[in-house]
Amino acid sequence: MTRVVIVHNAPVSYKHLLFEKLAERLDLEVVYHVAASLGTVPNVDVESARYKYRIGRAGQHAKSGGIGATPYIWKSLARIGPEVVITGGWETAASWTAWLWSQTHGRPLILWTESNHFDYKRVWWKESVKRLFLAGTFEVHVYGVNNVDYLRRLGYPDDRLLGDCAVVDFTTFASSADRRARGNLRNLYFVGRFENMKNLPFLLKVFDEYVRRFSDSSMTLHLVGSGSLDGNLRQMTRGLASRDRITFHGLINHDMLPTVLADADALILPSTRETWGIVVFEAMASGLPVIVSQRCGTAGEITSETGWTFSPTDGEDLLHVLRLFEQAPRDRLCSMGAAGIRLASEHAPNRVAQRIATRVSAVANTVQLTEVRQK
Repeated sequence: MTRVVIVHNAPVSYKHLLFEKLAERLDLEVVYHVAASLGTVPNVDVESARYKYRIGRAGQHAKSGGIGATPYIWKSLARIGPEVVITGGWETAASWTAWLWSQTHGRPLILWTESNHFDYKRVWWKESVKRLFLAGTFEVHVYGVNNVDYLRRLGYPDDRLLGDCAVVDFTTFASSADRRARGNLRNLYFVGRFENMKNLPFLLKVFDEYVRRFSDSSMTLHLVGSGSLDGNLRQMTRGLASRDRITFHGLINHDMLPTVLADADALILPSTRETWGIVVFEAMASGLPVIVSQRCGTAGEITSETGWTFSPTDGEDLLHVLRLFEQAPRDRLCSMGAAGIRLASEHAPNRVAQRIATRVSAVANTVQLTEVRQK
């Protein structure tokens, strides 16, 4: 099997599932910068992992993932001697260390990135640095359509791009679809952090206007999560005419999310900026239609068969989408949920691992053949 090193920030749930499946197909070792992540995706205990790994230091990625990781990454790559190097992201010192090691040792580098053109304000000199990084890669593997579009804007060739690499714990979330009891209500759920980028004041205002405008509505809004805006959002809700239809569920453990989604009729993600939005795929795996801001990375995956997209700054646009959702016949929502399940199933760890492993092995074979010809 092809000997591969993945340089990654910290052990997190979805990548852990992917790594276990990749290890069935590749001679894989994961080089983690640090032991834990400060992100919202749950960390995992890797002691029982079914793949080889090493961890640079204790601590959390946002505190320990800087220049101090450079010697550890370099020495790890030298000791393992991979045929192919994969690095997650292009913004850290560890990623650039993997890039430089690959260049100096003649090993192909594959970049994994979920960046899109609208998740951050783009600055010309940073884009130039990214183009330099890309020039040293053999391939780039991305999550979906919006990521592919961004790499094209940076001038990266299509034949060296692999999409559909986002992973969702499909088996766990599909179980909630089996438990869903469809009624006549329209229970709309948001799941995530209560932070500015999630655009929740906008959602509350539009929902309140919707209830005022359509007297026949029975829609309810459920906010699951917590964050710095928690108190402000609760205070804002107390002043709304629709307050009796808005429920704050608080923060829940991630392993309880399938149970929560079993009570939903659709998921909404109204963010003004969202690199990806894995909760959208969790909802689709749960058999839910999704309502997604056009500024979310996952919006590029949504069609009329699986949900709706809207502008996160246009209240009338969202009002229109909410009306379509509430007036959709029950069998139409069920059909959309089934289409979402089919889409999410393509992002189950086993299927994504198969796509990635096939391309990684092909990269290694191409490099080996080139080396033989040069000799």
